[in-house]
Amino acid sequence: MSLLYGTRENEDHQAKDFTYKAETGPLAEGLPEDYKYPDDGGLTRKGFQRKSRLLEPPAPISDEPYDPESELASFLYMNITGQIETSNIITTDLVQVKYTFITGSEWDLIDGKKSQESQFAKRIPGSNLVTWNMEFQVGYRSLSPEGWPVIVIELRSPTRTPDVNQIKGYACVHVPTFPGTTTKIAKIFCPVKDTWWSMMKAKLWGPQCEIIEDPQQIADCEGREVTSVFYSGQVNVTFNVTQRNFERFGYKTF
Repeated sequence: MSLLYGTRENEDHQAKDFTYKAETGPLAEGLPEDYKYPDDGGLTRKGFQRKSRLLEPPAPISDEPYDPESELASFLYMNITGQIETSNIITTDLVQVKYTFITGSEWDLIDGKKSQESQFAKRIPGSNLVTWNMEFQVGYRSLSPEGWPVIVIELRSPTRTPDVNQIKGYACVHVPTFPGTTTKIAKIFCPVKDTWWSMMKAKLWGPQCEIIEDPQQIADCEGREVTSVFYSGQVNVTFNVTQRNFERFGYKTF
């Protein structure tokens, strides 16, 4: 089979792809001495691509076996499961709970949903507890423990207006820093306006919570020392935490 200007005449390498104006250029390896590879300036765009595939040496093949564990060793991994169980909230009998996980900038969510809402739950007669048993599951990876995950909980109750809910309180708690099963108690607080009339209404008819649009503000606790709040009860949250590579990077979790 004859060679034509550095390429074989077949469906993969057509001679027309290597059209050029002048037969000048360096000798191509493996071609007869009377053939010279054309100058790049005379090649068509398609011909230049074919030249690269034909003459450039292939990438070296590594003899080292591929180790998928080498990629996993570059990050801190943490999987968080659990449920928001019960609450003894004192400002309402019918309440919905919404959770949102807040993390630092170096934490990437790789599994699960960081925010979800539950159904409305009603207090059982003769009991002071509202039960949801709302499950959650998220997976994170990070390069640093800075910005440790915090779960922010928002409690709402329905109003007479359809599809409009009233805020009854907020709560937040850090995810445990050690693996295993842990139950934590998050206190519910209701921010109110710092005026004598707002305080008087809160004592007589219950607090009217100010709406906080961004859950990040609750997790950061910025300005908490100058914010007037009412205590509205507590929420019981159970965490199941698994971790990976923390000890590899020198972090002790106990």
